[in-house]
Amino acid sequence: MERLLDVRRERERHAEEAVVRCLAAAERAARHTRAAADAIAEHAARSTAAEQGAFTNLVGQAVSAASLNRMRGSIEQATWEAARLQEVLRSAKAAEEACLEELEAARRNHLMQLKERAKLEEIVAALRGKAARRQLALAEAVEEENHGSVVTSAARK
Repeated sequence: MERLLDVRRERERHAEEAVVRCLAAAERAARHTRAAADAIAEHAARSTAAEQGAFTNLVGQAVSAASLNRMRGSIEQATWEAARLQEVLRSAKAAEEACLEELEAARRNHLMQLKERAKLEEIVAALRGKAARRQLALAEAVEEENHGSVVTSAARK
């Protein structure tokens, strides 16, 4: 029973370590999600400022087709970059959600291991109590037998 209890304690320890690992992974995933959201906000601010600057420079001037094409190209590039950053954010959110689900499963497993160990400890304690009572009863029986044989010997004389 002691060996089984040691195995239960080891399982509980492993389950607790899994919770710690999943918690760290979930925190990393949350940081990645925040970083992706920050990158989108920063990109949007830079793109808006660049577009406004480009349009401001064009006001009141004759604009060539080459200038318009360059401006259109930079706007398209900013749009592609924004789409890429949105995809990074979606991936980060999905990874964070997966980490949170894994963390929840690890926590449930750890709780189950805690309960199993506690139940086994109760059983071991009960068995120890029974064994102690048996030992006491056996000691009393041996004492009574020895005392009874002494009384019987004295009665014979």
